[in-house]
Amino acid sequence: MTVGPGVLTREEKREESDARVIERSRDEPELFAVLFDRHADTVHRYAARRLGPEAAEDLMAETFTTAFQRRHTYDLERADARPWLFGIATNLASRHRRAEARRLALSRVPGVKVTPGLTDAEGRTGIGISLSGPGTIGSTFIFDPESYEFLGFRDSRTSGDGTDMKSYSQLTYLDGWAVTDRARQRP
Repeated sequence: MTVGPGVLTREEKREESDARVIERSRDEPELFAVLFDRHADTVHRYAARRLGPEAAEDLMAETFTTAFQRRHTYDLERADARPWLFGIATNLASRHRRAEARRLALSRVPGVKVTPGLTDAEGRTGIGISLSGPGTIGSTFIFDPESYEFLGFRDSRTSGDGTDMKSYSQLTYLDGWAVTDRARQRP
């Protein structure tokens, strides 16, 4: 097969070390796919053993996304990238477990309901936390699952005269300036 200068055939790509592939991907990002092809199955099996088969696909994808974003920091003296990828996967799995533990602990508090996968008014997905009981207003506060940054709230209400009742949800979010402005107004 004839290829142009600087273009490697599939066999030549297999012979390149992971470090060389990562180094080249710094200038040619599409080459990072070679690293994915080499190690995705191994990382997926590792993730399945750590978190179970349901979360393995997401953990594998997040591992390679993080690796791609951090490829400029990779130590090119290390020819094999698997330990680096496993380190990233381990850190992400630990973060996932800590977040799950927090959600579980919070869901055990009487009157607190935790709902994963809620979206705020801007379409950001987060974890909803709502209170039930006397004196509560029926709002669900939505937080980012990683940083626990407040994203907004969902307020469920019912309108009508008792015979023609309608339920609706109001979505609200706060911009950074609104939070700062509100903090300035505090006495």
